[in-house]
Amino acid sequence: MIWSTIAVSNLTIPVTAPGSGPALAIETFTPASSNSTIIPRGETKKRGLPVSVDWRNRGGLNWLTSIQDQGGCESCWVFSATALIETMVRIQHGMWSKRSEADIHDSMGVSCAQTGGPDGALTWAAGTGAGVADKQCDEYDGDDKPWFPCGDRSGRTLRIPTYTSLNTVADQKQWLADVGPISACFNVYWDFFSWDWAKAPYKYDGTSGLDGGHCILLVGYDDNEGAWIMRNSWGPYFGVNGYGNLTYGTAQIDNWTKFGITNVNPDPWTRKRHHNGCLYQGGNGAIHKNFEMVRANPAGGLTQIWRDGSSWAWSVGSNLVATDSTGKPQVGQYVNGQPSMLGSSFNRDFEVLFWGDSGTLNHWYYSETHGGWYFTGQLNYPTSAVQNSFSGYPGFVETDDSNFAIVVRNSDGSLWESQRNTKTGAFTFEAVISGPATVLQSGPALVQSNVNLDQNDPLSAGNLYVVAVLASGKMQMFYRPSSNNPFSPVSMNKTWIPTEVFGSGIGDTAPVMVQDYWRTQDENTPGGFQLLIAVNGVVQHWQRVNTDIATNPPVAGANAGMLGPGKWQHVLTFGTGIRNVWSLVHGSFNQALEAVVEDMAGNLWHWEYTNAGWNVVAEIPS
Repeated sequence: MIWSTIAVSNLTIPVTAPGSGPALAIETFTPASSNSTIIPRGETKKRGLPVSVDWRNRGGLNWLTSIQDQGGCESCWVFSATALIETMVRIQHGMWSKRSEADIHDSMGVSCAQTGGPDGALTWAAGTGAGVADKQCDEYDGDDKPWFPCGDRSGRTLRIPTYTSLNTVADQKQWLADVGPISACFNVYWDFFSWDWAKAPYKYDGTSGLDGGHCILLVGYDDNEGAWIMRNSWGPYFGVNGYGNLTYGTAQIDNWTKFGITNVNPDPWTRKRHHNGCLYQGGNGAIHKNFEMVRANPAGGLTQIWRDGSSWAWSVGSNLVATDSTGKPQVGQYVNGQPSMLGSSFNRDFEVLFWGDSGTLNHWYYSETHGGWYFTGQLNYPTSAVQNSFSGYPGFVETDDSNFAIVVRNSDGSLWESQRNTKTGAFTFEAVISGPATVLQSGPALVQSNVNLDQNDPLSAGNLYVVAVLASGKMQMFYRPSSNNPFSPVSMNKTWIPTEVFGSGIGDTAPVMVQDYWRTQDENTPGGFQLLIAVNGVVQHWQRVNTDIATNPPVAGANAGMLGPGKWQHVLTFGTGIRNVWSLVHGSFNQALEAVVEDMAGNLWHWEYTNAGWNVVAEIPS
């Protein structure tokens, strides 16, 4: 393959969380524009190469998931490819996305005794395998077993293009500097097993016998040591925390082609903790960074719009409205505020829920299979006493058991949790979170977090968290410990726990909250919470750093205000003449936050948080 262009990663200084200080520069490379991904190869050569590159600490951040262990299975080639894929998601989209080695290995129908190369695994994932699923969808156990992934695999697979072959050391270093890690293979000799990795890079002694071939991920290089930096798949006790250095040219490491990928396409399962409200970043577009959005149509129903991830141009699509026999919008089709939208694990379909007239909650979805929008009706419970009694903006998420959870204010001022079973399509009432006359407003502030999630257990789930505006004009966070393990008493406990109270002077407006991926060391680290809410014509930006949330769970009680003591911190204020905030996304554009804000005239605006603070990007078309 002729490598005439480099599909570079966005190696600008990453956006950091408010109050965390500036990130470190990544050498001296800044693309011409923040959304640029393809540059001529000649331009990269003009810059020259840094003396060393290490994706474990680049720009002050780690870009690699936790070290894995292939066990006794001859599957190193699959582990090399999988580590490459999930690392490129982190580099090019910001979020963590631990993938399943078993999903590639078992779907290919190979046994543990069969060997291969990472190019074979990458080819399968890009073609017949239709991507690679998350770790919980198909758990790896190091044994021969039939392929039996989760039922919603189609929407939990990260998709990749064809790999790029890198045939020279110069090309391989250039790729490591400008794009990301690369898959490689070498010969393992007997002296490899007794090497003292803490002292020096491995160099074949020239006499030890050959044990066999082995494939790994190269995460960098160091010209001062004359070595590649290797990530192995033999667990964290190999080498130095699972890593080691290989001298250039040793053990045939530079005799064979190495492989890279770029322009990866994350799945909705990967993104689900990082967006809320009417704006969703999906996998459409040339660089898989389009914004998808539905907004209320004053004439009834919804209007679909989207923004291209490359040109940043907005386009207006279909109007969605369910009509009666006279052609007029049905009861419930006039939208209060704005809807909540998500991309689901069911074939990447879009799901939309909104609070309509007459106290209804209404559900639409877009079918990728059939290429159209469908109205499935209103959320109804079996008991008629609670029909048409919703009086708030819904929080709407896909949970870790692949169902949909809804939290919304009831007309009596209470806060309810409901769920939609995706197997039966039925909505069920789950719990009263807060009693009557306690809640002024709800909103898209429900988060399916990764707190207490064990990705090694396919039945595990993270805690649910939600924030609502109280009748007192303050906000309060509630959480529900969550587990899908049927033998765990937690799975039978639907009790929500009231915790911190913060803020003041808040009116009848929706809070919006996401879990971020800032301050995270790997896929297992709980991200913090970012929250926006309109107060007296401006937007207040609140933040909760969750570094100890699993070991020190939140408790009920008052929380201090602007930068004072307390877990919730009021970190920024922005905008003028603001009525509501309807969406928040921690997306793929250099780890920036994206928000949809409504002004007093009802116009919607796209705002973005970068290291320069919050700034208006554009008015959103109607």
